[in-house]
Amino acid sequence: ILAENLSMDRQQLALLKVFSTFYQCCQLTTTIDIDWPRWSLITLPFSFPFSDSNCLLSGVGWNQQYTFYGMIYIPVLIIGALLYEIRSLPVGCIKRIERQELVGLILLLWYSPALQNATLMYWCYDDPEAGSVLVSDPTVSCNEIVTNIHMALVALGIGVMFPLFIIFETIKLRKNKKLFANSTWSCLFENYRPGAPYFEAVHLIRKGTIISAVVYYHSDPTSQALSQFIINCAFLLLLEFTRPMIHFSSSFYKGANLFHLIERWSAIATIFGNLLGLSGSYFFPDGGYGIKVVAGIFSAFNLIFATALIISYRRDTQAFAETTNERGSRSTIVSNRSSRLSVRSSIAGSVTANP
Repeated sequence: ILAENLSMDRQQLALLKVFSTFYQCCQLTTTIDIDWPRWSLITLPFSFPFSDSNCLLSGVGWNQQYTFYGMIYIPVLIIGALLYEIRSLPVGCIKRIERQELVGLILLLWYSPALQNATLMYWCYDDPEAGSVLVSDPTVSCNEIVTNIHMALVALGIGVMFPLFIIFETIKLRKNKKLFANSTWSCLFENYRPGAPYFEAVHLIRKGTIISAVVYYHSDPTSQALSQFIINCAFLLLLEFTRPMIHFSSSFYKGANLFHLIERWSAIATIFGNLLGLSGSYFFPDGGYGIKVVAGIFSAFNLIFATALIISYRRDTQAFAETTNERGSRSTIVSNRSSRLSVRSSIAGSVTANP
């Protein structure tokens, strides 16, 4: 609903994408295998819907397998319904563009949770009675062929093919000079300059690499935290080197690119969260009170940063809009004065020619 309401406002939609990416990366920080308190998970928007689904719905037989299938098929049905509606709308109409923006945002938001749920189906242990079962839900067996096929499809189709699709599709559009706002996939490149229309794929590869590192170092929390820190630092360096965002002048920072600033700040804030996770895994490997302190700082920092980001960004864009309106009013006044002078001159000329 929020994406649909903001779909025609590039400035607010850019904030929504950066905000969602930041919180997804914060959620990935909590995949570091330390004893995170449950209240710290609930403070993250993308953890809340499924963080306690097994507990809340255990009375009706819900388990991790249902969560896994739900994270696949519910978005597929929603995206399919939206694409069907898009086909029936004329090209270029506002409603069609809104639906395209919504499909793009759902795909981007779907990427990380789908991969994470697939990794939960990968972690197993041998139970003396039940055999190989999931670590996250011992009631689910690890030897089901259908589930393993779905895991492979998620890893290949979503984890690998979707970023590659963005890269090749945006490069092809750039080559054919079709990076237009009414393009079907404009939501994937509209906030990036023509030199780097593929950069949304970099965000996805960053998340996929973090998830892969967490799986690879599944029994070593310190290595998980260190790998996340290195990946996010590499992303920040790439962001500063390529500067992919289109330019939107900041009113408070002397014309600096506001879109680039919010991307930079969110990347730095993510790295700070990684450092907190690294300190928790290194100094408090056995959990205890120290982990709760780390989790409290992590949750408070994320909340303060997100609030400050939204407030400062909106004030900046509002100041820009007011300045633009003021300049427009001045231009209108000057134009009106010129028109009146032109009319007076023409009248004077006609009177002189025809006394």
